[in-house]
Amino acid sequence: MWAESGILGLLTTLMLFLYIVREVNGLFTEKDSDALMYALLGGYLLVILTFFPPSYIMIVLFFIYLLALAQRSLHHEKESVNTFNLSHMPLAYVSLFVIGICIVSAVGYFAGKTYASEIYFKRSIDAIRTNDGREVYTNLQKAVQVNPYIEKYRNQFAQMCIRDRTYRCIPMY
Repeated sequence: MWAESGILGLLTTLMLFLYIVREVNGLFTEKDSDALMYALLGGYLLVILTFFPPSYIMIVLFFIYLLALAQRSLHHEKESVNTFNLSHMPLAYVSLFVIGICIVSAVGYFAGKTYASEIYFKRSIDAIRTNDGREVYTNLQKAVQVNPYIEKYRNQFAQMCIRDRTYRCIPMY
């Protein structure tokens, strides 16, 4: 699970496992009757997710386990839950709404650019299958122009320019 997601994935996985250890230890100190079951299931999931390739079923079971553990821990700590009343601060509502809209808009914009460039790239692959060089060139050029930070598009475009010298391959920056 952590090997394919890099250092941030490793750190996140370690934090999740440390959370599990902390919460199970809290269940043992609270003398919970299900603490042993949670400890054994957590250890099993730790071994499976660490030493075997992850599967969707195991990841779903891991997050269900985390939800059950968090619910069980919050059941013991009802007094320590803090709530904030923001009814007397309308500026906080507006600020959170504007920040949320900005984040959603930025993510939508960049996801849309990525999706559009993938569509152009797919069209160029389809044009390769139909042996239409002009369509390959124009779609690869559009894919690079829409999202110039993907190396796969630039490599394909360069290879196409090297193979077929009938089109003018203009560098795009």
